[in-house]
Amino acid sequence: MQNGFLVQKLSSRVKNLKQKDKNLFAYISNGIVFTFIGPSLFWLLYPLGPFLSVLATDSILHTLRFCSFKKIVFRDKSRYNVTFRGYLFSILPEIIIRLFLVDLLYNYLERGILTIVMAIISISLGYIISQTVFKARF
Repeated sequence: MQNGFLVQKLSSRVKNLKQKDKNLFAYISNGIVFTFIGPSLFWLLYPLGPFLSVLATDSILHTLRFCSFKKIVFRDKSRYNVTFRGYLFSILPEIIIRLFLVDLLYNYLERGILTIVMAIISISLGYIISQTVFKARF
């Protein structure tokens, strides 16, 4: 009887470990994809002007990212329930800082350098704020 219980408990832990690996892979993959999409969109939309390119990029990017978080990364609601309000709260500081900095820097930096600077800011702030707001458990 004791052996059956141990086997069942071990089997349950192996399943949980596999699910954690899938969640972590989805989280990392999502981050990598959006790390490339964001700066690319900003660079492509730059002819609209730096300020509008930030607004357009962030609108498109964060709509896609929210949907991917909800449908792919955090499907298991017991770990984290992605809400629009929580996601919006997590990205607003980043958007405000990016708008302020692009307005400050666009006269001094060329398009490519400004894109790299904005990407570094987005990645850094996005990671810090996401870790604080989402507190994802894998």
